[in-house]
Amino acid sequence: MKMCCLYVDKQKYKQHFFMPQCYPSPLLLVAMAIGLCLYSCKKKDEKAVNVKKVQYQGPMVEAKNTLTFYSDSAKLKIKLAAKLRLEYKNGDQDFPQGIVIDFYNRSGQNESRLTADKGKFIKEKRAYTAIGNVVVENLLEQKKLLTEELHWTPDNQTVYTEPDMLVHIITPAEKLDGYGLKAKQDLSVYRLARPQGILSVQQ
Repeated sequence: MKMCCLYVDKQKYKQHFFMPQCYPSPLLLVAMAIGLCLYSCKKKDEKAVNVKKVQYQGPMVEAKNTLTFYSDSAKLKIKLAAKLRLEYKNGDQDFPQGIVIDFYNRSGQNESRLTADKGKFIKEKRAYTAIGNVVVENLLEQKKLLTEELHWTPDNQTVYTEPDMLVHIITPAEKLDGYGLKAKQDLSVYRLARPQGILSVQQ
């Protein structure tokens, strides 16, 4: 409780008001100092934890208008073109602006081609995934495959879809719809797990 004292000077008849000086308790000062120190340490610990949690997950390499060639016995087998290639620390790759993959036969001819709106490569599986408006075309035999998502494994030269993915196959002789595709990358051999219909094309 604050105190206020009144002093009257009888000779000058002036009133003087004054407030006594107040000093905080030494224990209070110590408690405040300890509290401030603990609060500061807590904030530093929180910042350190936040710094440890935040890790860069983005691409390590970004390349535009790339061409990647794969050869066997000094012969060109595959050419992969991409407007943008993103490579990550674990070796995975993204192709967010589309991919075009050309396949070449033993004679060096551009036998078939795969195109898609975007794609990705999973290093652990050694497999590519094409996504959006996927087309695989045998350029020599006029065979065409259309779907929305397709996996390609370069090691065994096959393409396949998930069991519930719809696939359209068009050849000079027939049109085939179905689900669950497995085929050679040049479409020389293909199989549908659940064919839905075959339409013969009259010559």
